[in-house]
Amino acid sequence: MSEATWPKQDDKQPLDCVRMKEELQSRIFEATKDMTREERDAYRAQRAEKFQRRLEHLAPSIAAERPPQG
Repeated sequence: MSEATWPKQDDKQPLDCVRMKEELQSRIFEATKDMTREERDAYRAQRAEKFQRRLEHLAPSIAAERPPQG
C-alpha cells in the first residue's frame, strides 16, 4: 500500500489502530484469497522486501539493526 492510499488523518481525531488493522487485513485477504500457499508465500516475501527497501530509505539506522535473514 502506498502512502497515497492511506486514509487522511485529522489531527484532532485520535488514530484508530483497530480500524486500520482490520482494513489492512481485509485488503491482504482480498489480494490473496484465490492464491495457492506458494503464491501467498511469494506475495508475503515480495511485500516484506518492498517494505524493507522503504524502511532503508526512510530510516537507515533502524534498517541496519534488523535481524539476519534465515
